[in-house]
Amino acid sequence: AFRPGQPLVYLPLPNGMISGNAIGVNDNGVIVGAAGAYYSPEFFGRAVAWDPDGVGGYTVRLLGALPGQTISRATAVNNVGDIVGYSSNGTYRYPVLFTSAGGVVDLTATGIFDPMDINDQRVVVDRSFTVKRLDLDTMVAEDLGHPPGSYLATSAVAINEAGQVGGLAILTSGGNCDRVAARYTDG
Repeated sequence: AFRPGQPLVYLPLPNGMISGNAIGVNDNGVIVGAAGAYYSPEFFGRAVAWDPDGVGGYTVRLLGALPGQTISRATAVNNVGDIVGYSSNGTYRYPVLFTSAGGVVDLTATGIFDPMDINDQRVVVDRSFTVKRLDLDTMVAEDLGHPPGSYLATSAVAINEAGQVGGLAILTSGGNCDRVAARYTDG
């Protein structure tokens, strides 16, 4: 982890893990990602959160997976403590909320796939065929569709506090440049 004016700090790994990657961070300094027992957490990694310890370092916590699954990855964290990502059985990935009071929650029934970001209003955006926004308070997902014109699909990267979604739109025509930067704004 890097903080302005401070030396680089290595993030600790859980026992038995030899690799890790950080994917998201919130304003409180909580970092999320995955750690693994192989040279890359891409292979059978486990979702983790690194929490600031108050003295310049971090503690690490495993976030778990859905029952019967052993692979997971945290992809985003907001400032109110929600952490989203996915859990996997080795064949399929399932979108999840890691920080529910009742344990890891499967979000598949909401229609979202691959959570990419979450804002402080607890709205998640995903990387579906067309982007969806999921409100964790109501568990209602909204399909944002695609821009007018010759576009086939969209994919989200981020959502801000105003609910605007940034990502990409995929053109129906192939070629070398079939993806363009896109932003969704209500209204």
